[in-house]
Amino acid sequence: MSTQTTNLGLTKPSPGHTSWSAAVNQNWDTLDSMAYVSTCISWNLLTGQPDTIGQGTWTRVQSSDRLYCGEFRNPTVDDGDNFTCKFRCPAGTYTLRFHAGKNTDGGIVKVYLDGSQIGASSGYDTYSSPKNVMNVEEITGLAIDAGEHSLQFILDGTNPSSGLYRFRTSGIWLQRTA
Repeated sequence: MSTQTTNLGLTKPSPGHTSWSAAVNQNWDTLDSMAYVSTCISWNLLTGQPDTIGQGTWTRVQSSDRLYCGEFRNPTVDDGDNFTCKFRCPAGTYTLRFHAGKNTDGGIVKVYLDGSQIGASSGYDTYSSPKNVMNVEEITGLAIDAGEHSLQFILDGTNPSSGLYRFRTSGIWLQRTA
């Protein structure tokens, strides 16, 4: 497969020429029309924030026994706690991977792309005894149109052995596969 290469870097416009916003918008149009992007879109939730916190309090916790020595989690542990990450991409088929650490207080997290649930219809159970800090879930074959989108992670239910609604993550990765 041949890969189209496009430089998405911005150059500072000369005085009196194209504004920064016009330059950024030109890059979005280029990105949306690209035939292929192999670099994954990623969210590091240990150093960055999701675009929206819909419900709950979400914090970062350092711990040497966690993947990447930390986690982004909800201390409120309530059913319905959620956050959303926005992104832009060209049309294609994608694979979504997200870190979902498991422990005795884990809830069930459901994943939504543009408001429609994706992946396991029952969600992803993050309960485990003993804990599994290395757990990464994967959703393949996501057909995504070009443009702006949103990924939402919502706690919806709990494993009867847990009784709590905690979701632990450190990163989310979306990679085009076709």
